[in-house]
Amino acid sequence: MKNFYNQIYSVLGSLTPLKGDCGRACNKACCEGDKDGDGMYLFPFEEELYTALPSWASISETDFEYDKNKFAPLFSCDGICERSMRPLSCRIFPLTPYIAKDGELEVIVDPRSVGMCPLSALYVEDFEPDFVKAVEEVGKLLLTNPETKKFLEAFSRLLDDCRFI
Repeated sequence: MKNFYNQIYSVLGSLTPLKGDCGRACNKACCEGDKDGDGMYLFPFEEELYTALPSWASISETDFEYDKNKFAPLFSCDGICERSMRPLSCRIFPLTPYIAKDGELEVIVDPRSVGMCPLSALYVEDFEPDFVKAVEEVGKLLLTNPETKKFLEAFSRLLDDCRFI
C-alpha cells in the first residue's frame, strides 16, 4: 500500500489550496498541534507509512468505524511537521473528496473546518484550480481500492452530519 499512497501523494505534489501560503491568513490554525484529541483521520493502510513514527507525531484509536470492526486511527502532531510526512487528510485540507448520496464523487469544503480555517467560507471554485483537480483525482484513486472506498463512503456520511446546508 506504500506505492498506493505514494501515487496519491504525487498527484498532490506541492499543490496548496491557494497561491502562496494559506497559513498566513489564519496563523496556521490547522497546524497548531494536538489539543484534546485533535488530529486527522488516517485513511486505510496509511498507518503503515508510519512504522517509524516521528517524534512530533502520535497515532491513537478513534471510535470512527468505517467498516465492521474497522476503525480509522487519528494522526496528531505537535504543530511542527515534516511536510513530506503529512498524512493525506492534512495534504488536502480544507477540501475533501466526498461521495454524494447519489453515489457521485464531489470535492467539497470539509464542514469540520468551519470555525478553524478561514478558507471554509470559500466555495470550491475559489480554490486554486489545480489543487481542486488534484483532490478530485485523489478521490478517484481512493475509489479504486475496496477498503479506501468503504472509508470514503463512511466518511462522507459522517460529514453529512456536519454539513450546514
